[in-house]
Amino acid sequence: MAEERENRKLVAVVFTDLEGYTAMVQQDERKALQYIDAHRDALFQLVPQYHGKIVQFYGDGSLSYHESVLDAVQCALALQKIYLEAD
Repeated sequence: MAEERENRKLVAVVFTDLEGYTAMVQQDERKALQYIDAHRDALFQLVPQYHGKIVQFYGDGSLSYHESVLDAVQCALALQKIYLEAD
Protein backbone atom coordinates (compact mmCIF):
# COMPACT_ATOMS: atom_id res chain seq x y z
CA MET A 1 0.00 0.00 0.00
CA ALA A 2 1.36 3.40 -0.98
CA GLU A 3 2.22 5.70 1.88
CA GLU A 4 -0.20 8.61 2.10
CA ARG A 5 1.29 12.02 2.71
CA GLU A 6 -0.36 14.45 5.04
CA ASN A 7 -0.55 18.00 3.81
CA ARG A 8 -0.24 20.36 6.72
CA LYS A 9 -0.16 24.10 6.61
CA LEU A 10 0.34 26.57 9.41
CA VAL A 11 -2.15 29.44 9.09
CA ALA A 12 -3.73 32.16 11.20
CA VAL A 13 -7.50 31.73 11.45
CA VAL A 14 -9.72 34.81 11.69
CA PHE A 15 -13.37 34.88 12.73
CA THR A 16 -15.46 38.03 12.33
CA ASP A 17 -18.82 38.91 13.82
CA LEU A 18 -20.91 42.07 13.62
CA GLU A 19 -21.39 43.35 17.16
CA GLY A 20 -25.01 44.00 18.07
CA TYR A 21 -26.36 42.46 14.89
CA THR A 22 -29.40 40.81 16.51
CA ALA A 23 -30.52 44.08 18.09
CA MET A 24 -29.85 45.85 14.80
CA VAL A 25 -32.14 43.42 12.95
CA GLN A 26 -34.89 44.01 15.49
CA GLN A 27 -34.62 47.78 15.07
CA ASP A 28 -34.12 48.04 11.30
CA GLU A 29 -33.77 44.87 9.25
CA ARG A 30 -32.96 46.70 6.01
CA LYS A 31 -30.11 48.61 7.65
CA ALA A 32 -28.80 45.38 9.21
CA LEU A 33 -28.69 43.72 5.79
CA GLN A 34 -26.81 46.73 4.42
CA TYR A 35 -24.23 46.28 7.18
CA ILE A 36 -23.78 42.63 6.21
CA ASP A 37 -23.31 43.59 2.57
CA ALA A 38 -20.73 46.24 3.54
CA HIS A 39 -18.98 43.72 5.82
CA ARG A 40 -18.72 41.17 3.04
CA ASP A 41 -17.57 43.79 0.52
CA ALA A 42 -14.79 44.81 2.93
CA LEU A 43 -13.77 41.19 3.42
CA PHE A 44 -13.70 40.50 -0.33
CA GLN A 45 -11.51 43.59 -0.78
CA LEU A 46 -9.09 43.19 2.13
CA VAL A 47 -8.62 39.48 2.82
CA PRO A 48 -6.85 38.78 -0.51
CA GLN A 49 -4.74 41.94 -0.10
CA TYR A 50 -3.33 40.41 3.08
CA HIS A 51 -2.67 36.98 1.54
CA GLY A 52 -5.79 35.44 3.00
CA LYS A 53 -8.68 33.32 1.85
CA ILE A 54 -12.32 33.53 2.88
CA VAL A 55 -13.54 30.07 3.82
CA GLN A 56 -17.16 30.64 4.82
CA PHE A 57 -19.76 33.21 5.80
CA TYR A 58 -21.98 32.51 8.82
CA GLY A 59 -24.91 34.91 9.02
CA ASP A 60 -23.29 38.10 10.29
CA GLY A 61 -19.83 36.57 10.61
CA SER A 62 -17.09 34.96 8.60
CA LEU A 63 -14.18 32.55 8.74
CA SER A 64 -10.98 33.25 6.86
CA TYR A 65 -7.31 32.37 7.14
CA HIS A 66 -4.01 34.02 6.36
CA GLU A 67 -0.60 32.54 5.75
CA SER A 68 0.96 34.65 8.50
CA VAL A 69 -0.19 36.03 11.82
CA LEU A 70 1.09 39.46 10.82
CA ASP A 71 -1.09 39.47 7.69
CA ALA A 72 -4.10 38.35 9.74
CA VAL A 73 -3.64 41.11 12.31
CA GLN A 74 -3.02 43.78 9.67
CA CYS A 75 -6.15 42.68 7.81
CA ALA A 76 -8.21 42.79 11.02
CA LEU A 77 -6.93 46.30 11.76
CA ALA A 78 -7.76 47.43 8.21
CA LEU A 79 -11.28 46.01 8.59
CA GLN A 80 -11.77 47.85 11.88
CA LYS A 81 -10.56 51.08 10.31
CA ILE A 82 -13.15 50.75 7.52
CA TYR A 83 -15.93 50.13 10.05
CA LEU A 84 -14.90 53.05 12.26
CA GLU A 85 -14.80 55.40 9.28
CA ALA A 86 -18.25 54.25 8.17
CA ASP A 87 -19.90 55.13 11.50
